[in-house]
Amino acid sequence: MIKKIKLLFIILCGVSGSVLAAEPLTVTQVVKETLASNPELLQSKQKLVIADAQIQQAWSTVMPSLTLQASATRMDSYQARDTADSFGQLIPSLENLFQKKDGADFSKASGSFSFSQPYAFSTKLMVTQTLFGMYIFPTLGSAAIVGDMAKAEYSQKRQEVLFTTLNAYYDAVRAQMMADLTQKNVVVLSEHLRKVQEMLRLGMVTNSAVLQSEVQLKSRQKDAIDADRFLVLAKAKLNIALGRKVDEKVVFPPNLSHIDVAIPTGSIESLLNKGIATRPDLQTLSNLKKLRSAYVGIVSSDYWPTVTLVGQYGFTGPNGDVLHTANKDWLVTIQANWNIFNGFQTTAKVSDAEAQFKQVEIAEKQAQDFAKLDIMDAVLKMNSNRKQLELATTSQELAKRNFDEMTIRFNTGGASNQDILDAELMLITSKTQYINALIDQEISLFNLKKATGTLTF
Repeated sequence: MIKKIKLLFIILCGVSGSVLAAEPLTVTQVVKETLASNPELLQSKQKLVIADAQIQQAWSTVMPSLTLQASATRMDSYQARDTADSFGQLIPSLENLFQKKDGADFSKASGSFSFSQPYAFSTKLMVTQTLFGMYIFPTLGSAAIVGDMAKAEYSQKRQEVLFTTLNAYYDAVRAQMMADLTQKNVVVLSEHLRKVQEMLRLGMVTNSAVLQSEVQLKSRQKDAIDADRFLVLAKAKLNIALGRKVDEKVVFPPNLSHIDVAIPTGSIESLLNKGIATRPDLQTLSNLKKLRSAYVGIVSSDYWPTVTLVGQYGFTGPNGDVLHTANKDWLVTIQANWNIFNGFQTTAKVSDAEAQFKQVEIAEKQAQDFAKLDIMDAVLKMNSNRKQLELATTSQELAKRNFDEMTIRFNTGGASNQDILDAELMLITSKTQYINALIDQEISLFNLKKATGTLTF
C-alpha cells in the first residue's frame, strides 16, 4: 500500500511538473511581451495623451469664452423722510448743508433719516471672442507639431526598446547554444579519455596520451562552467528586458527562432535617403525646427494688435427678483490692444527665437550626417556577417569531416592522440565561430532596420 502511495505521488509530481514547465520562448513572443508590458513604452505612450491635451488647449485660443456670473448683495443705505422723496433727491440739500456759500440757507437742509437693509441680486452672461491676433495660427501650428513630436519620440523609444530586447534575446540564445556545445564536448572528451585509458592498459599508447586527454578535458570543463555562468546572466538580462522576475525560468526552442521581417534592400545611397525620411530621431529634430519657427511667429505677434469682441447681457433686481425686467442691461464692445513700445522686449524675444531656430537647424544637419554613418555601418556589418556565416558554415563542415577522419584513424592506430585532440579543438572552435556568426547575422538584420527607422512589428 505504501509503495502504491509513493508511486502515485511520483506520478502526480511528474504531471504537475510537466504542466508547470515553461513554454519555449520564441522571438515572436518576445516582441509581443515587449510591446504589451515594457515600462518605458507605457510611460512614452502617456506623452501622446499629453500632446493631445495640449492641442485641445491651443484650440481654446480661437474658441469663444462664455461666462455666467450671478451675485447676491446685502447693503445698508440712508433714506430721507422729510426733505427728500428719495436718497438721490437728498444730495442737493446735503451740499447746501456742508458748503458754506454766500446766501446759503442752512435751515432748508433740515430733515430726518432712517436705515434700511435691502438685498440686490444680479445675473450676467458674458461672451468673449478674439477676432484678430497674429499669435493664433502659430500657436495652433505649434500644438500640432508637439503632437507630431510626441509620436516620433514614441516611435523612437519603441524601436530602441525592441532592439534592446531582441539583442538580449539573441544573446541569451547564444549563451544557451554555447553552454550546450561545451557540455556535449565534455561528454565527447570524457569518452575519449576513457578510451585512451583503456588503450594505455593494453599498451597501445603511452601515459603521456592520457595526461594530454585529461588536460584537454579539464579545459573543456572549465569552459562549461563559464558557459553556464554566462547563460544564467544572459537569461536574467532577458527577463529584466521583458519586465519579468530576474530568476524566472526561460526555455528556448530547439531550433533558432526567426521572425519574418522585410530586409531593407537597395544601394547604400537609397538606404541613406530612406533613413533620413523614416528615422524617428530625425523626424523629431525636423519637428523641433518647425516648432522653433512657429515660436518666432508667436513672439513676433507682439508687433501687431489684438482685437477682441465682448458681449454681455444681465439682469439686476432687489429682494430676490433676479430677472427683474425693469433692470436688465446689455452691451457689445470691440476692444483693440496694441503694444506700441515695450522697451525693445519684443525685438529681443524675436532675436532669441531666431537664434534657437538656427541652433536646431545646425543640429539637424549634424544628426543627418551621423545617421548616414550609422546606416553605412549597419549595411557593411550585415554584409560582413553574411559572408562570415557562409565561411563559418563551410569551416564547421570541414572541421567535422576532419574530426571524423581522425577518429577513425586513431581507432585503427593511424593517428596519434595529439592528432585527434587537435581535431577536437579545431571542431569546437569552428562550431563556436558558427554560433557567433549565426547570432550576429540575426542581430545585424534588426540593427539595419533600426538604423533605417523601420524596426516595426
